[in-house]
Amino acid sequence: MLLYYFETKNELVLNVLACIGTRLNTLLAQHSAGPPVPPATFLSTVLTLAETPDIAPFMTIWTDVIARAARGEAPYTEAAPKVVANWTHWITTRLTGIPDADKPACAATILSIVEGRTLLEMASPGSTRTIPPYLETLFSTF
Repeated sequence: MLLYYFETKNELVLNVLACIGTRLNTLLAQHSAGPPVPPATFLSTVLTLAETPDIAPFMTIWTDVIARAARGEAPYTEAAPKVVANWTHWITTRLTGIPDADKPACAATILSIVEGRTLLEMASPGSTRTIPPYLETLFSTF
């Protein structure tokens, strides 16, 4: 039956990733209530959110998609830019306290930290548990 709906494996994978992305967007919208927050607050919140049972599986999938795209694997090279664009757009809508011109760079920085942490946690479970408390200490000095 799959061959009836999808001509190639890549088409199937891209459609599955699109469905996963839609589900994640719905979850993120639920977690986006309230006003935008400063970048440090957002980063702390999103690092905690990324570990919740409803978001963590998505983080694992998207980190794998991005890693495969970085290795040049199709169809992930097609999907990853969309994933990054969706994440950075969502992040920029949640930020306040910085100029609009700086929001894309700030969003990319936050996404890099979150994705990097997810990747390290996938490779070595438990190795990143000190990151949120360290960031809290770091940001409190500013």
